[in-house]
Amino acid sequence: MKPGTPEYQAYHAQHAKLRNSRGHAYKHTCWGLCGEQARDWANVHGTDRYIPLCRKCHLQYDKAKDVCPKGHDVKKYGRAKNGTCQVCHRITSATRNKRTVCAICGWAKGPNGKCEH
Repeated sequence: MKPGTPEYQAYHAQHAKLRNSRGHAYKHTCWGLCGEQARDWANVHGTDRYIPLCRKCHLQYDKAKDVCPKGHDVKKYGRAKNGTCQVCHRITSATRNKRTVCAICGWAKGPNGKCEH
């Protein structure tokens, strides 16, 4: 993207809006697997949402659009209505409701304690 183009201006305007509403990304913890200090506001692919990611997780996320920052296969398991990874959404919901689910697919485990995926 070249400086001065409408795309460039929109990109920087969106990031300025994020800084004003949510602060600098470096003031947040990375939402990827590492738990390090974030550096960038990363767009959740296919949505207008942004999440804080460290540079390593951001580059990994942008490289593999079929994998969420936590490593779940988005192509296989899909996205929730809000655009986030469906598996992350299921795990968050299960944690809130004190249920145990599979860390790979996010579905409840069977009676034998295993998941079939």
